[in-house]
Amino acid sequence: MIKLIVNIYIYFAAGLLYLSMIIINLTLGISIKGKKNFDNLKKKNKNVVFAVWHQATFIMFHLYRHKNTAIFVTSEVRGRVLGKCAEWMGYKALPIYLGRKITMARSTTRLLDHLKKGNDCVIAVDGPLGPLHEVKQGTSYLSRKAKAPIIPVGVNAPWRITLAWRWDKYFIPLPFSTVHINLGKPILPGEIGKVDLKKRLQNLSR
Repeated sequence: MIKLIVNIYIYFAAGLLYLSMIIINLTLGISIKGKKNFDNLKKKNKNVVFAVWHQATFIMFHLYRHKNTAIFVTSEVRGRVLGKCAEWMGYKALPIYLGRKITMARSTTRLLDHLKKGNDCVIAVDGPLGPLHEVKQGTSYLSRKAKAPIIPVGVNAPWRITLAWRWDKYFIPLPFSTVHINLGKPILPGEIGKVDLKKRLQNLSR
């Protein structure tokens, strides 16, 4: 009975999140800079790892929907809500079980396989639990193993609602406002360790 209630909640909450993402994002003015950085890689048939702050995924998920892109989601209820919403938006949601190294390794392997088949992935580099704006090592690991460049993505929404009680300070742009998306210069696998991804993301998000 409890499992049924949880599943109903997940579908209901995912439906609300999905509708809000679709409706709000469709009203936004989107300004994208640096798209040439991405287009040049695609001309060379390169798959990419998009690196974005966890707080900016509301816009990013909508922007890159229905392109067979993979993301990590946690296995707890909030993560399952996001995962279900992401699936409806055409993403491949790969669950990770926090604190279980074996299952996390399996999910990482699945994501690597996804990348090696020529697909892209979106990584919230300071997720899933923070701290805020602290880059985890998983992004660099995936880039090296899959030989896929990292494209840092900065999102700036001057008019927005910030969920200040959350660790990530998740923000939702106000309807009919303008959002600025900045795609940074790709970080090639051989450059990992030489480029400060945190600093680059912070500069792109201003």
